[in-house]
Amino acid sequence: MTTPKIIGAGLEDVGVPGRNFLRNALTSCTDPLKAIEEFQLENGILLPSLRPMLPLLDLHGVRRLDFHTSVLEELRDRLVQHINEIGQKEGKERDRKLKELLAKSFPVVRVKALRPVVMCILRNTPHIDDKYLKVLVRDRELYNDTDTEVKRQIWKDNQSLFGDEVSPLLSQYIKEKETVLFDHLNLTNLFFTPSPKVRRQGEVVQKLAHMIGNSVKLYDMVLQFLRTLFLRTRNIHYCTLRAELLMALHDLEVQDIISVDPCHKFTWCLDACIREKNVDIKRSRELQLANALVLSPTAEDGEIEVRISEFKEPKLDSQILTKFLPALMSLMVDDQVRALNSKLPPDERESAITIIEHSGETCLGISESSVTSILAMYYTLHSARSKDRVGLMRILGTLANCHNDRAFEDPFLHSLHNETVRRLYESLLERIGNQQEPAVVPTNMDHLDSPLLSVPTPAPL
Repeated sequence: MTTPKIIGAGLEDVGVPGRNFLRNALTSCTDPLKAIEEFQLENGILLPSLRPMLPLLDLHGVRRLDFHTSVLEELRDRLVQHINEIGQKEGKERDRKLKELLAKSFPVVRVKALRPVVMCILRNTPHIDDKYLKVLVRDRELYNDTDTEVKRQIWKDNQSLFGDEVSPLLSQYIKEKETVLFDHLNLTNLFFTPSPKVRRQGEVVQKLAHMIGNSVKLYDMVLQFLRTLFLRTRNIHYCTLRAELLMALHDLEVQDIISVDPCHKFTWCLDACIREKNVDIKRSRELQLANALVLSPTAEDGEIEVRISEFKEPKLDSQILTKFLPALMSLMVDDQVRALNSKLPPDERESAITIIEHSGETCLGISESSVTSILAMYYTLHSARSKDRVGLMRILGTLANCHNDRAFEDPFLHSLHNETVRRLYESLLERIGNQQEPAVVPTNMDHLDSPLLSVPTPAPL
């Protein structure tokens, strides 16, 4: 429940005459103007040398309110700076001073002009008493003005409130990903164009990392939200966010979190492979070891359940090695020979290259194994990048039989669309530019005797 907003509320609690004192003085006096003057003298700046200067400010049109406000702001800024200097120190003496300052200043937290001082003390206090946190939670205005460092201490014991803060960010992340993924008119900012390091510098990931700080409890809450949403929607972008958030905390060197996350080593190694665009033998072994650690009993039960049920490493069938790979290699050789043959001069093409139909052999096992499906999908993208129309048409038909309709997933269709449509668009622009010539206009048209010559040309639509 929100506490009513009262201007000056809390001043009496710290021994400063405020709203109630002034109201009583005005209602019980015989001369209101004299009561106001006495209140100004008693509660103004108690500096004798300043009093002769006040009439001079009046002559210059400076209101007393503006003068006192400027003094208040200057003193407040200096006090905030001093509190921050105390907060940078270590030890029990710092905690004692901050605790005393908080107890004396918290009653004026609803005075907006003094609130920054109270919030600064709260921000520098490592462990805030629950009685203060409860006041901040009940008052929406105070909660909104609270720094993230203080909100972390509130969120640790209030998962629903933390979920309200995180939920819009998760929705924003999914919306941003799907906007790029489904924007077929965008031919420059593609889904896989940014590097992993650039992607985790995004607004949502950085906000989540800042909200978590070094709190393992808040990090576990975010993982629980992501895990629940993924199991409910099967949206792979939640998995991507989980990895990007972990690596963002890795970049910030938050050892309290990355040292206890069982997925850290695996994600770190995979990120290095993506950055280097290569998986050598050393990296491959590290990934295998890290994956074994992820599925060890030290991981959380929820994590193990998700990974084992959905992302377990597929077994290699002997048919893949004995039939599928030879058929795919033969198809690749044919495509390379045909591409080389097309570059030779016409007189050197004496031996015709016969295009062998391999689609039946390549389709073998593609519907039963995710490994064969992924290999076929990647070779399809390779053919599209190589502008091999014949090779693309031969392999493209096999994708309809992919295991679990893997070829119809959004990321692959996004890549296939951009590799085919974008390159076709560039090719068309290149052809148009090469073939565009100025139109030849006859100079002498006197021999043309036609009534159509007097008809004006219609304006373009």
